[in-house]
Amino acid sequence: MYNRKWEEDRGRFLSSGNVRYTPMNWLDIEANASYDRLDMSQEEIYPKGYRTLTPSSTTNNGRLYEYRRRTEALNGSVTGTARFSLSERVQNRTQLRYLYENEDRVDVSSSGYRFAVKDVPTFDNIDQTTVRAGSYMRTIRADGYFAITNFDIYDRYIVDALIRNDGSSLFGADQRRQWYYRAA
Repeated sequence: MYNRKWEEDRGRFLSSGNVRYTPMNWLDIEANASYDRLDMSQEEIYPKGYRTLTPSSTTNNGRLYEYRRRTEALNGSVTGTARFSLSERVQNRTQLRYLYENEDRVDVSSSGYRFAVKDVPTFDNIDQTTVRAGSYMRTIRADGYFAITNFDIYDRYIVDALIRNDGSSLFGADQRRQWYYRAA
């Protein structure tokens, strides 16, 4: 542990905002958005000449590992709510909503071992036949919209109905969008 170097850095930024507008006393429009970003890096160095209890070809002559990740997410929604009195004893509340979610992730990693020269921890100083690199990219998109309505009848009975459609890029093309219903 005295000679091995391990560093991990993280940076995070979060923000969000909400807006509400009431153009008429029976109508509310509300919108919100949020942003989330994560930056992360890791570095591990075993210097040339690192001692182990048993000989190790990947550690004793030095090893270098680097990893980077960036994840960004953007989410937002818009909701409209209307309230009506259909009669003195029948009240209605109806909502329409659209929701959007977006996430992008990128990972990059590199590793290698067997330094040519001591105290120069760079990939240019590593036996190039041992260098490995990889990357990963993922994008997730999802959205959905729904309509929900409920009736309050004589302050005694409630009738409620919902129709919703959700879509996600995580599912196959034939399952990408789904409908959901509710009645009570």
